Amino acid sequence: MDSIISLKPDIVVTNERKTDGLASDVISEIQKNKNIKQPMFILVSGYSKNDMEYVVNNKGIDVHIIIKPYNFDDLAHYIKSMDKNDFYENWKEKYYNKRYIEIEKYLNGSDFNLLNKLGIKVYRKIYIEHEFEVMNMDVLAYYDDPVFDKLKVVQRIRKF
Repeated sequence: MDSIISLKPDIVVTNERKTDGLASDVISEIQKNKNIKQPMFILVSGYSKNDMEYVVNNKGIDVHIIIKPYNFDDLAHYIKSMDKNDFYENWKEKYYNKRYIEIEKYLNGSDFNLLNKLGIKVYRKIYIEHEFEVMNMDVLAYYDDPVFDKLKVVQRIRKF
């Protein structure tokens, strides 16, 4: 719930069964609080369609239900087809064109140093979401963890 409040996503795809409870309970709390940006919720479940519709109606929440198994092409098609107000097109416009991410709020000094070592130039400007995700994936793929220093691991292996 905290990540939905802080990240303010447009769409949330979640599984009904969570290790810490039911997603439908979290969705209910979010939809009751009108101070929180209300994303479009897609609730994925292995339960039958009838069972999920009963749960959704009983809790009074507004969600779209997808029954397992499904694949990501089905999910993308579902998101495009359920949109009556060009939601997908608006999201795509925002994701690829609208500049709104201040990079300093998301990356720290060591992240900037790592990107610099990889030869990726980072400018202090407002980025679009796609640009940010590409940089963030580079950081995650090559994250320099001082606890797991590769040189020390190689030296330990050579001793054996």
